[in-house]
Parts: sequence; structure tokens; C-alpha cells
Amino acid sequence: TVFSAEWTTPPTPDFTQSPPYLVRNGFAFAALAPGGSVHTWGEAVYGGDSSAVTAALATGVSKIVHARFAFAALLTDGSVTAWGVPVSTTGVTALASSTTVTAIIANEGAFAVIDSTALSAFGSPHLGGSAPSIPVAVASLYATSCSFAALMTDGTVLAWGSDHCGGLIPTDVITALTGVVKIAATAEAFAALR
Repeated sequence: TVFSAEWTTPPTPDFTQSPPYLVRNGFAFAALAPGGSVHTWGEAVYGGDSSAVTAALATGVSKIVHARFAFAALLTDGSVTAWGVPVSTTGVTALASSTTVTAIIANEGAFAVIDSTALSAFGSPHLGGSAPSIPVAVASLYATSCSFAALMTDGTVLAWGSDHCGGLIPTDVITALTGVVKIAATAEAFAALR
């Protein structure tokens, strides 16, 4: 049996004068042009076809991030839009009308955002697409392949996602995670610097 995915063609804009910022997942590409528009191509279902969110991607995009099967864009108005495999984009609708998202990060199947110092996530729940409630403001976000970590403004750390790659902080480690100033991530683990 031969599997043939629907492949969309590369964009027609002339990028030779102002090269775009190019992002890729395993199956598609997204180019962020200097004017803030996004052009996509590749396997349609995995983000190569962004026609469902064309209006949102026409102008004002400041950043694109990728999961394995999807993309998400942070717009200059503080909203977020996503396209690609539905399991990776489930829950983004709540952020489409937001005007306070300041940061976005992705792992293999989910996205996490700082939304007015609060935490929000969307995508596969098993990979961190459902963010825990937080007691203090988020300073920065980090990702392994299937989990997220948030460095809080009080120097504590919160992690969620797959228990097998950093999404579960052992009880004996939680008490040591105070005064943290930086987090580093590998594909399956986090490390904290105090």
C-alpha cells in the first residue's frame, strides 16, 4: 500500500529581498515574512495548509512555533492561532480572542503560553496540553519533547505533561526547587540552576 499525503506547494512571494524566518515540523514548513504574514506548504494535514486561519496569518504575526504535527503563531495583538493536526491544536480557540499572550513554546504535541502572567496550554493533554492552575506569576517557559516547565516569579518550578520526560517532579526534588534562576531542558529531562 502506498500512502500519499496531500502536499501543498511552496508560497509564491519573492523572499529573495527579505528572507523569511522559516519554521518546520516533521512534515511542513511555515515562513514568517518580514511584514508579519505567514506562508505555509508541505503535507496539508500537518500544517502545510493554513487556509482555515488565513485571515489571522495575513499580518501581525510576531512568532511561529512548531509541534510535531502542527504550528502556532503569536500575533502582535497578543492573540494566538494554530493549525495542523487537531489533537495538537485542541483548545487554542480560548486564546484566539486573548490580547495578553506574551510568550509561547511547543513540544511534540502541545503548546504552552504565558497569558498575562498566567499559564495556559493547548494540544494533547498527555503531552502538557492542559496546564495546571498556578499560585504565582510565570516568568518563563521551557519544554522537553513531551512536557513543560514553568519558572515562576518567586523562583519555584512547576512541571506538567508526560511523567516520563520531565512532567512530574519527584517529591524529594520539589523542596529543593527554590531560588531557581534558570531551567535547561533536554529531550526528556529538565535541570534547574539556583
